Amino acid sequence: MSDITNYKKARLEQQVEWHSKKARHNKLRFSIYQIITLIAGAIIPLINIANIGDFQTRMISSIIGGIIAVATYLTISLAPCVSMYDFLPSVVFVLY
Repeated sequence: MSDITNYKKARLEQQVEWHSKKARHNKLRFSIYQIITLIAGAIIPLINIANIGDFQTRMISSIIGGIIAVATYLTISLAPCVSMYDFLPSVVFVLY
């Protein structure tokens, strides 16, 4: 019986460690994408106002601006799902 208990504890610790490592990686990736979105969102109006490039350049920057607006909306609308990941480790801890 003790061997089974030790196995379960070891397996759970491995799973918690894997989940924590993956969560840290994804949180870092999410932060990097947020920074890229912020910088791109700030540059696009400058490109359109400064008359840099021809009409095609301004059109492309406007399209990219629309994509950034949609990405920002999706990020905000998915925020409750992201906060769910903060809840899960506490559930695992309580069960452990």
